[in-house]
This record gives sequence, C-alpha cells and structure tokens, in this order.
Amino acid sequence: MRHLSRIALLGLVLLATACGSGDSPVEGVAYYDLVKNLDSMDVGGADPSLEPPTELEEDLLFLPAGARVEYLLFAEPESSLRAESVMLRGRSARLEVLLETDSEGEERLATLRRSQDKLAVSLRLDSRTPVRLSLHSLVDDAEPGNGIVLVKPTLSAPGAARDLPRTSVVGTPPSRPNVLIYLVDTLRADRLGCFGYPKPTTPNIDRFADSASLYLNAIGQSSWTKASVASIFTGLWPPAHGAIGWKHKLSDEIVTLAEMLQAEGYRTAAFVTNPHVVKTFGFTQGFDEFTRKLKRPSSEVNAMVFDWFGEHEEDSPFLLYVHTMDPHAPYAPPEPFRTEFAPTADQMPQWQPRWRWPMEALPYLSDLYDAEIASNDHSFGELLDFLEDRGLYDETLIIFASDHGEEFKEHGRWRHGATLHAETLNFPLIVKFVDQREGTRVEETVQHIDLLPTILTSVGLKIPNALEGRDLAAVDQADTPAADLVSSGIYSHLRLGRSPLFHSLVSGQWKLIRRQRDAGWELSLFDWRQDPAETHDLATERPVLAAVLSALIDEKVASLQESEAAEEVTLSEELEEDLRALGYLE
Repeated sequence: MRHLSRIALLGLVLLATACGSGDSPVEGVAYYDLVKNLDSMDVGGADPSLEPPTELEEDLLFLPAGARVEYLLFAEPESSLRAESVMLRGRSARLEVLLETDSEGEERLATLRRSQDKLAVSLRLDSRTPVRLSLHSLVDDAEPGNGIVLVKPTLSAPGAARDLPRTSVVGTPPSRPNVLIYLVDTLRADRLGCFGYPKPTTPNIDRFADSASLYLNAIGQSSWTKASVASIFTGLWPPAHGAIGWKHKLSDEIVTLAEMLQAEGYRTAAFVTNPHVVKTFGFTQGFDEFTRKLKRPSSEVNAMVFDWFGEHEEDSPFLLYVHTMDPHAPYAPPEPFRTEFAPTADQMPQWQPRWRWPMEALPYLSDLYDAEIASNDHSFGELLDFLEDRGLYDETLIIFASDHGEEFKEHGRWRHGATLHAETLNFPLIVKFVDQREGTRVEETVQHIDLLPTILTSVGLKIPNALEGRDLAAVDQADTPAADLVSSGIYSHLRLGRSPLFHSLVSGQWKLIRRQRDAGWELSLFDWRQDPAETHDLATERPVLAAVLSALIDEKVASLQESEAAEEVTLSEELEEDLRALGYLE
C-alpha cells in the first residue's frame, strides 16, 4: 500500500527492461512497477489527513482525493498503463491519466469514472520516448478513505530493449597476461590523427590504433585527474570512491585494481608524474613499487620504466601503470617538436597573473599543446618498440587512455576541471587485447569505469557485483547497434573548491549537464551526435527530456549517497607547492 499525500517531487526512473530476468512477469516484456518505483517519490495535492483504507496491501497504489503523482521516464514503443483493477471511492470519483511529451505537450489519455477490472491505457508511442506520466485523483467528497485504488499498477511494452552483456570470452588469452595502462594526462581525443585530427601529432598512437580497438566515444567520470584516475582503479563513480576534492583521498577500505592483481601474484608498479596521484591521496594501494616524479617529460618516464624491466625477472605477470603529463600546462614541449608544431610560440605576448590567458594567446597555446602531444607520442612509440623487442607486446593487454581533456575557451574557460563539456570530459581510449591483430572502431559509448572490469575479465577474474562497468571486449564484439541499446547512462561528477557542483549524464544521443545554482539546477541539453561540440542547448526545446535525464541523475546520486566515502587529508608543504606549480592552488 502506498498512501501518497506530500508535496510533489518529480523524479526517477528509466523503464525497466527485463528479458526473462525474473523482474518481469512475462518473458520478453519491458515491465515497470509503478508501486515499487514510487519509494523515493512524493505526491502533491492531497489533504494529509486523508488516510487510506486499512484493508489495502503493499501491491496497491492509493491516491487520495486531489493527489497527483508524476513519473519521469523513458517509455518504450507501445507502452501501456495496466492494473489488475481500479477502485474509485467517493462521490464523482474519477482518475485522469495524463501524458506529456516534448513533441505533443500534455494530453489526457483517459478519464476513468467507475470501478473496473483490468485497466489498460495505451501511451500511444511508436518509439522510445521521454515522458511525464501523471495520475490525478479527482473526488468531490474528500473524506478519509476516498480516492483511487490501483491494484498492481505497471507499465509494460511488448518488446524489451537489450543491453550489452557485462562480460564476454575473447579467444583463449594466456591465463595471466600482462597489463599496461598508459595514461596521457590532459589529452583531448580530437587532437589524435586516429580520431580525425589533420596535423601529424600522433603517428605512433595511430599505428597502435590500426591493430587495436579504438573507442570513438569514451566519456570520463570527471574532468580532472584525481577523480578520474580513482574511477579507473576502483571501477566506481566519483561520489562512491570519494576522491572528489582537492584534499580528498581514496579510502583504504576500497579495494583497487592494483590490490586485486597483487593478490593474484602480479608484480605491480606505477610511474606517475601528477601530484594528485600520490600516496597522500591513497593511490599507492596495491603497488609493489610506486615512483612519482612531478611533471617529468615522458622520455624520462620511459627511462625509468626501462630500468624497472631490467631490474626484474620476467617470471610473473605484471601490472604497469605509466602516467605521463606532457600535454598538461604549463606547455613546454622539447625540440624538435616545439619547432615543428609551434614555430611562432616565442612571439606569444607575456601577461600576468599566471594562467589568466588572454584570447590572443589561443593559437600559440594550441600549437604548444600539439607539440607536447607529439613529444608524448614519440615516447609511447619507443615504449611499444621496447615491448616488442622483449617479446612482451602480443601477450600484454595494453590500454591507452587519458584522464580528461583540455579546454581552449570553447565554453568560456581555459584548461580543465571547470565544466563537464566534451572538450574536457571526452577522452581517447585505445585497447589492444592479448594477441589482437586486427583493428576495430567502436561507436558505442564507454567510460572510465569500464577499464577495471575489462582488465579483470582479461586476467580471468570475476567482476564484483557492485561494479557497474562493462568488459570492453563485450562492447567491442556486440552485434547490437548502439541505437538499440538501453543503459542507465554514463554519469560524470565535478565539484572542486569553490566551484559549483556539476553532474552530467549521457544516454543514447543525449547529454544533460546540470550546474548547481542558488535557485536550483541549471540544465543544459545537447544532442551530442549531431552537435559534438555542444554549442546548441536544447533544454528549453525539450523540457520533458531534460527533466527525465535530470531525474535519472537524481536516481544515480541517491543510490551513491550511502557509499560516499570522502576523506580529507592535510597537505604537506611540498605537496601544496607541487599543486600550486601546476595551477591547482592559488
């Protein structure tokens, strides 16, 4: 029984899709329980003194006189509102069923004026559509017990959309393959040749992509380093792992990828050049060796990696994490890359204060950024050659990725960590699976939290049930078109210092960005496939869709509240200075 008599709170849910999973009473039917999914919703309009009839059970929905309940969701084609029966109590009692869509506005689907068995009201949809479904109880005599009772109300549709499997078996890889995660800090996807960039900045990365899996639409969990890298190593959304602010650390209670593989006998080593990914913030968990050198060029990082290989016998598999920072500001590319890609950089005007770059600096900074990428590409090529020379390349799972991108005033800001727009949130992702020979290009959207499940599956370990990421090999091999897939969306989070809280959600072709304001959420909606630069805000044109996506974010945030594990630490003078040198602290 649900007695709904408080102020309306719009929220919740995506139409559940259960294909013979046990959640649906009929195999192959999309099914959504209106009672079960009302737990976090309220209803407005009713008198709080109107109590429900005492004989009602838990599978019934009671709407007292004047109550209106609203559901925000994606509804499937041919969806119907159904109930085993409807009981109307009170003089002139009636139930209005209303549906609002962006294309048609609000319309009344049905008005029930008498009790009846077997309710079935079609939503009249011929495609998957964001909707606001409302049930309104109207009764002339508002006495206790009067109102509308729906017995087992549900939404159902004749066919359930399919989701991607979380895991798949790809050939027969070695039982314990090596794992290399090569992360280039602050690298935009659209500055790589394999992603369509016309300048020859990345010949080695492009060559690597030719025989690997290139994920064209990889979206990060945040637009700054600590939160993103923590998601990579834990498989958790940022609020769940807690490393979300300047002084927040990754909890010791969270088991990381390095700890998982270390427990399986892997040699684990990390070479890191970013002060956010250090022991103070909890990132050394599970690493046998952890070397941190602030903002050292990738060529020096290579030298340290090569020495590490020379000092260790190859009698056990390894997890190697290499975190380079060449494209990160301040941009200082070495020769010959500076001359090749930024020949006029010396003509750039000087200014103060630091990091407050004027617009006239844009072409110079962009060229310097390209030169940094080219330098990093050269080092990555040398590392690949080293692995091939030692016979390690084929038997190693190699993941090339970034933590976030970089903004060059596309949405009014420089650098990163200030917005969740594509230029800072989208990242390049290329995966070479063990013994992979042929390259593939994958359109399906993927994310940082997919990396840990991918690695666990590749080394023969089970993905923990608590994780929501997917094995990228399963995404790679899926034969279902991306447009036909249904998922809970890709969620991203940002809250740094005094900046406002941001959330974003990518679901299908749509991306919603929420920015916290004093008066509530500011919503921006984009069709990212048609508008990848996110220049045309559709929130006012598609208010129902924006509201549905915002409700999905609310659902995600609510599910993460209990597991939020943010722990703050005291920064040492040395670490503060390191962060200040990179522009993170004033």
